[in-house]
Amino acid sequence: MQTLHLLVEGEGDMKAAPILLRRLLHETHARYDWQVDPKHTMKVWGLAKLRSRLSDYIEHLRNKPACHGAMILLDLEDQLPCEEAPALAEEIAALQPLPFPVVVVFACREFESWFLASLGSIANGSELFTSGLTYPNDPEAKRGAKEELDKRMPPLVKYKEVLHQAEFTKLLSFEEARRAPSFQRLERALGELLTAVDADGGAGVISPRRR
Repeated sequence: MQTLHLLVEGEGDMKAAPILLRRLLHETHARYDWQVDPKHTMKVWGLAKLRSRLSDYIEHLRNKPACHGAMILLDLEDQLPCEEAPALAEEIAALQPLPFPVVVVFACREFESWFLASLGSIANGSELFTSGLTYPNDPEAKRGAKEELDKRMPPLVKYKEVLHQAEFTKLLSFEEARRAPSFQRLERALGELLTAVDADGGAGVISPRRR
C-alpha cells in the first residue's frame, strides 16, 4: 500500500482533504493501492507560515518512512494560483531532492469555493440546504465562499469548517466542482503524481513548473 501525505491549511482541512483525495483516487483513478488519512496529514496554517518553515516541513516529509508522494493543498485568497504554485514548487526544488514527487495545489480563494461550484449536489444530499439549490455565479470570482454558504443555510446556522467541511466534501460532485479551474488543477496534479510514481517512483518531481 502506497501512502500520500498532505500538507493543508487548517483544522477542517485535516478531515476534509483526506476524504477528497481518497474519493479522487477511488472514483476517478480506481486506485485502491494508495492510502491517505488524517494521520498522514499535517496542518501548516497557510502559505506564509509554510514558507517561513519550508525546509522544516519538507524535511519532516523526507523522514516519513512510508511517504510515496506528497501534496500541498492550501487556500489562496487574493493571489494567483498560476503564479504562486510554480513559485512554491521552485522553492521546494531548490532544497535537497526528495525520493518522491510533490505537487502543489491552491484552491482559488478557498476550499469552500469548490462547495459553491458543487452546491447542487451538496444541497440535494444535505438537510442544511433546500433541495435543488445551486450557485450559478463564478465560484472563484471573489472572497467570501463561507459567507455565501451561510446565506443559504438555515437561520442561526453558520458554516463551520470543523463541523461541515468533511460532510460537504463527501457530497461534492466532481463534475460540478470542475466549474472551478483550481479544482481541475487538483485533479491534474493528482494524476501527475500517480504517473510519476508509477513510472519510476517520482524522485525529484515537483509540480507545477513555470511555463
